[in-house]
Amino acid sequence: MVVLCYCAYSNSQHNVKSNIIHTNSHQTVRTDVSYFDNELLEYHFSSDTLWMISTAEFFFYPFGRYHNVRSILAAYPFMKIKIEPDPNVPEFPVYRFTYQQNYFKVFYDNETKGMELASAKIFDKKISLINQVGIGIMKSDFIRKFTHKITPEQIKNIHVIAFESGLYGVWHYYNFENDTLKYFWFDSGCKVNKN
Repeated sequence: MVVLCYCAYSNSQHNVKSNIIHTNSHQTVRTDVSYFDNELLEYHFSSDTLWMISTAEFFFYPFGRYHNVRSILAAYPFMKIKIEPDPNVPEFPVYRFTYQQNYFKVFYDNETKGMELASAKIFDKKISLINQVGIGIMKSDFIRKFTHKITPEQIKNIHVIAFESGLYGVWHYYNFENDTLKYFWFDSGCKVNKN
């Protein structure tokens, strides 16, 4: 049995003006705060963690939407690539992009006709997301990129901000020290080696 990641999206479903980020793959992902607020389903605080559930497309494509490996290499030319065949599903190789101790893994999905995120761990400010979130961003600036519903005052004792996709099993974890983003990692429900 092969499980493929898939997310359908249409701009016409939303009545919000959007700021669009263009990627080398000629597809777009919305990153404006109004859109994120509209797609935020729920949030809650648990100890030192803020948990948020959202249906925003960004959580599937935080690095951008790409049709192929070449377009990712054009966006991240400093990264090395390694093909990792999956013994369970050899017809769907996983592509591991690395830069020093940082990496993200993607695979090609025949249904979406594009590259889908499997996992990532980022520690270096050289690798930023399409909404300009990167290592070193202040926690107050970070939250303003995603919502107006939560104030910087509400997260002053928060060390982890976690997002879960309300559409498919994708999770983001952003870890802060001294109110500064130190590293982040992504996980998905895809059944591939994620390290």
